Amino acid sequence: MATRMAWCYGAAVIIVAVMASAATAAQATTSAPSIVSGPSPFGSCPIGGLASDPAAYTNAEVEPSVAVDPVGGGVVATWQQDRWQTGGARAIATGVSSDGKSWSSLFLPWSLCAGGTAPAGDFPRVSDPWVSFGPDGIAYQVALGVNTQFPNDETGITASRSLDGGNTWTTPEVIVREDVLQAPFPFNDKESVTADPIRPGYAYVVWDRHRFPSAQEALQGASHSYFEAHAFRDDIMLSRTTNGGASWEPARSIMPTNAALATGENQVVVTGDSTAVDIFKYGKASGTQPGTLNAIGALRSTDAGRTWSRIIPVADANSVAVRDPDDGDPVRALSNLEVAADPTKPGTIYAVWADGRFSGGKSDEIVLSRSSDAGLTWSVPVKISQTPATANPLDGQAFLPSVAVTAAGTIGVFYYDFRNNTPDPATLPTTAYLIVSHDGGQTWQENQLAAPFDLETAPQSEGYFIGDYEGLAARGNSFLAVFAKTNPSVDNRTDITAVTVSP
Repeated sequence: MATRMAWCYGAAVIIVAVMASAATAAQATTSAPSIVSGPSPFGSCPIGGLASDPAAYTNAEVEPSVAVDPVGGGVVATWQQDRWQTGGARAIATGVSSDGKSWSSLFLPWSLCAGGTAPAGDFPRVSDPWVSFGPDGIAYQVALGVNTQFPNDETGITASRSLDGGNTWTTPEVIVREDVLQAPFPFNDKESVTADPIRPGYAYVVWDRHRFPSAQEALQGASHSYFEAHAFRDDIMLSRTTNGGASWEPARSIMPTNAALATGENQVVVTGDSTAVDIFKYGKASGTQPGTLNAIGALRSTDAGRTWSRIIPVADANSVAVRDPDDGDPVRALSNLEVAADPTKPGTIYAVWADGRFSGGKSDEIVLSRSSDAGLTWSVPVKISQTPATANPLDGQAFLPSVAVTAAGTIGVFYYDFRNNTPDPATLPTTAYLIVSHDGGQTWQENQLAAPFDLETAPQSEGYFIGDYEGLAARGNSFLAVFAKTNPSVDNRTDITAVTVSP
């Protein structure tokens, strides 16, 4: 449930060949890691268990999103609290900080364990937290609610807003809520929210709406990230607010008619010339099998999200399943696409994802493509991860990228890799890095964010799992990375960690 799928597609338009090279600049200033999350208050909550998955991983925090208030300078992060093996979590946590170092947290009533009630909070499980700030300081937060316990098989996209920098929030409200068992057996999944940086009060929520040919296949889809129904179709769904989150427009599909079989990982980015661009992965060919999204595409809107273009091809998406280099155990790192606009160059967008094209399809590395004309054309992808050559090629896997751009135009890209792995099959040392570029992606400077951690302590959810995405935001001319890392104790498997990097 609630996963982004890993997928692949054809040639991109060449506009600039962005070259990645070893860094030559002086090392950036990197803060000591600070712990964002705290002990779970939900260890005794029995709600949400299934016969196949009776107990959540208490104190397992995963999948963070982070945003910076452009007015007050504060920071808000959000993440899954107490992950379930078969998907979702007991609650969504919200962390608030004035400096990115000291944090307090609260739990909005997104779920039953967190005290939620109808119409937006009575879900046994929640997932996919996302947060974004507008230029007026309004914060928007969204979550996916899931109930796969018959007869209440439902999914819902819900939203909340904050007018005081994230310290207090409105009660979550429903953007869309649908019964999985009612034709066309829809399953809503993987939403993100983007506040428009140009238009105060505007924000866009986009997500995937999977439609299945039967109720049985819909229930299979609700339980597995790689949907088992071979005939399912997807819509790219959108809801806007134009009044600062006081209300949301009815959800509608912006997918061009008969344009694609399946989509995933939708994110809207707004460029300095006021163009909104939705970037996503999709299945290009008719009859594409589940889990094989094989293209990255873009939709453009020049009227604040009212109308959208046809699909614009961006690139192939030759992602490779991430696995333990020693024994082949799966690592769930299915989300491979993140985007950011350059505030210093109107129309410039950077897209990063994990891709196997430069390893001959053996392992994922991080690649970047750029558009300089608000998504109309895209550069050929180039490898940017700085993982050195390793004796075991699988130790060179890089995954779960995030991207942000500072007010000065410096690009930052976060990812994990296995370069510090050892031959011991009982452990999987994993390290987080941030690379920065001051020249539009031609050269990169690498910064290690924390000591390696053992990924084998992570919750199991279709593999070792620390999230389908991690958080990265620009804060002035610095970057704030908010990411999950494991702890040695199975009683506290993971924590959310924050590190500031000042290039």
